[in-house]
Amino acid sequence: MKSILLILTFVTLMVQTSIQHKSDSDFKLTTIKIKCAEMTCEGCKRSITKSINKLNGIKELDINLDTKIITVSFDDSITNSDNILYAIAEAGYEAELLK
Repeated sequence: MKSILLILTFVTLMVQTSIQHKSDSDFKLTTIKIKCAEMTCEGCKRSITKSINKLNGIKELDINLDTKIITVSFDDSITNSDNILYAIAEAGYEAELLK
């Protein structure tokens, strides 16, 4: 019984250590701009924000209703632009990635 407890403690410490060592420099931050001409109001902004923020890896999100541009910064080892565009579509909006 003591050996099982010792092994579980060791594994727990190893997992915690590996999680603590992952810092902001351990991922590549990618920023994209998306045009969403259908956004017209704060309700649109809330719906899109909620849908995008469900994705893992989102670091920053800015939605400008005046320009209808969505700027998203994300960890590209976790998500990608296709997932973000899909999240916007799931919220009910057409959008296109700006080059």
